[in-house]
Amino acid sequence: MSAREILKSVSLLILSVAMMMTGFGMFSTFISLRMEIEGFSRQVIGYQTSAFYLGLVIGSLLCSKLINRVGHIRAFAVFCGASATAILMFPFFKVISVWILLRGILGFCLAGMYMVVESWLNSRTSTNNRGTVLSVYMMANNFAFAAGQLLLNFGDPASTEFFMLGAALYAMALIPVSLTQSSHPDPVESSGFKFSKLFRISPVAMSGCIANGLIIGAIIGLTPVFIKDLDYGISTITMFMSLYMLSGLVLQFPIGKLSDVYDRRIVILAVVITMGLAAVPLMIIEMPSEYLLYATAILLGATSQTLYPLCISYANDYLNPEELVKASGGMVLAYGLGAAIGPTFAAYLMESVSPNGLFYYIAAVVAVFIVIILYRIPKRSTPEDKETFVPLPDAVTTPGGLDIDPRYEPEQDDESESAEPNGSSYTATSPTTA
Repeated sequence: MSAREILKSVSLLILSVAMMMTGFGMFSTFISLRMEIEGFSRQVIGYQTSAFYLGLVIGSLLCSKLINRVGHIRAFAVFCGASATAILMFPFFKVISVWILLRGILGFCLAGMYMVVESWLNSRTSTNNRGTVLSVYMMANNFAFAAGQLLLNFGDPASTEFFMLGAALYAMALIPVSLTQSSHPDPVESSGFKFSKLFRISPVAMSGCIANGLIIGAIIGLTPVFIKDLDYGISTITMFMSLYMLSGLVLQFPIGKLSDVYDRRIVILAVVITMGLAAVPLMIIEMPSEYLLYATAILLGATSQTLYPLCISYANDYLNPEELVKASGGMVLAYGLGAAIGPTFAAYLMESVSPNGLFYYIAAVVAVFIVIILYRIPKRSTPEDKETFVPLPDAVTTPGGLDIDPRYEPEQDDESESAEPNGSSYTATSPTTA
């Protein structure tokens, strides 16, 4: 089948993804703002963000059992229904422990929903067209997240309307999947790789995944609170978060191409240094302008959302083909664990030092990772044959693994028996050429 025919057959699945991400984008920013309105401390806001990512990690480990037991559509219905119910429970139980638990449930369910969609997309694509489908999938994720941010401009965070809207968006995501006529995919397989082995294979890649999770988890959960503390309105918060997400979509391609030509560790180092420099102005300027905030959002988004696929590609340079999928699953979990820990530490600095503590935290994580990279560069030479860089959706939205990465060819894919497993062209996967 051609890429156009494949996209037509999975269009309803991608529409469900867009609705899911619109709800996730809107609610993740809204709940942080709402918790501050309710008088919760920044430390508690950090706990609830960490709970979400912890639920995401647990879901990526356990949801496959439910999916295989009841089927993809029924499992998706369970996850959507549970998410909508959890969101509606927030205004009824204004208790710290309950809100933290509900956020964990939302993370667990989001992991399950993405496992359903990604395994379904994987079963409908082959090496020859998976890159094109991946680029459309990425754009659906990023633009929907940005659209969710903009919805916050049309209401009052102090009211209950955004709880109802969030629940409605998750419920609506069930409709396209229920109407799809695509055949059910094969059972979801749980794959894992020992962290100790991954660290031995590529300390830089694993450290980068953890560092990236530490940073992105804090940015997603706590930046809205930081900007609100500066007395800026909802429009500034939503514009910052939208620019943060969209800039990562645009710049993955050029940065990835550089990593194919030059030592990937040097490109990773340059990306991380840029990330650290982007945090410096907000560390030292007590009242930054809106334009400075937006410039910071673009730089942080372009670097933090590019670091993860760079680390995946670098690790793949040293892995055997049969190890790729299992290793990628381990790196997703490493990212998720970092994202589960990061918001708690960042919130502590914001509470004990100042709101600017969020960016002191980002700079500190960056500094530690830079030291690791500089230490490792002399220890190993660049491999002669490198994997082609492939842009990937941010790991926040793909906890179930990298099923639709065109470098990985599942054994059950009959459509691509003659395709080379690692021979995909990067151009076909670029979001700018979809």
